[in-house]
Amino acid sequence: MKKSLLFLLTFISIFSFSQSNEELYKQGLQCKSDYKYDEGLQVFQKLLKSDSSNANYLANASCFYCKVGNNRPTEEARMNYFHIAEYLAKKAIQTDNNNAEAHYNYALALGRINEHASTSQKIANAKLIKVEAEKAIQLNPKHAGAYHILGRWHREIAGLGAIQKMVVN
Repeated sequence: MKKSLLFLLTFISIFSFSQSNEELYKQGLQCKSDYKYDEGLQVFQKLLKSDSSNANYLANASCFYCKVGNNRPTEEARMNYFHIAEYLAKKAIQTDNNNAEAHYNYALALGRINEHASTSQKIANAKLIKVEAEKAIQLNPKHAGAYHILGRWHREIAGLGAIQKMVVN
């Protein structure tokens, strides 16, 4: 009797825990839709504490780090957020290579890093940004953010000189 009661209580607590993660995940996605990036980042930080190997948590946390980091007051603070976003997106890709959000957020993080990078760093990241945006589009052909990054990539490349274009290619 005691063993079955203990099993039942364990099952209920596990179910409740996963239920709260599911609710938190929905709350985090709602924050994204409502442009409440600071609040959404806090939600995904909590989710990562409970499961740091969930590709969806990692990819969305990466997105929120990019969005929140963009509003930091100093370049150093922005770059810290962008590098965390890059790390989380890479980890999400390693966890699930077929996650379009992970590939998109990796390209987004690299793009944000490139906004404050040297010319040589921009050139080094340029090809990777394009590859990641294209991979996101391949996995989800309706991913508007990935198309946006790809469009910005082409605009930036169009503005480069002939020698810089050769280096990128």
